[in-house]
Amino acid sequence: MTTSVNIACICGNVGRCELRRTQNGTAVLTFSVAVEEYRSNGENYTSWISCSLWGKRADAIDNIMHVGDRVTVSGQLHEQRWETKNGDKRSQIELTVSEINIMSKNSPAEKAQDNAVADAVDKAFPGAQVTEQQAYANDDLPF
Repeated sequence: MTTSVNIACICGNVGRCELRRTQNGTAVLTFSVAVEEYRSNGENYTSWISCSLWGKRADAIDNIMHVGDRVTVSGQLHEQRWETKNGDKRSQIELTVSEINIMSKNSPAEKAQDNAVADAVDKAFPGAQVTEQQAYANDDLPF
């Protein structure tokens, strides 16, 4: 018996992002992830990977993920097939997401928060070179 494995892991930047609902009310977040490939001839090539996330997690992620955010997604690849009005057959491979990790934020609110932290560090330590990791090192952590 032959076994096959259908697992894919993609790391890139979020492109378009849209939350929709099925007829029975289930949330479906569809988004694309741009993955850049650097070729030996010096050219860059961007592949856009279509992704979908279903259920309560789709609602939750829609509130915090924005265009430009760096993400890692993993899940299973599925082929979507359809026929156009002209009768042409089309297909597209889509990643049905089981795990998602937002690695860095690109929204104006997060950038403003990062700038506020940097300003506070500059005020507390004038002229000092302090990394983001050092800036958070002195926080009172609950663990």
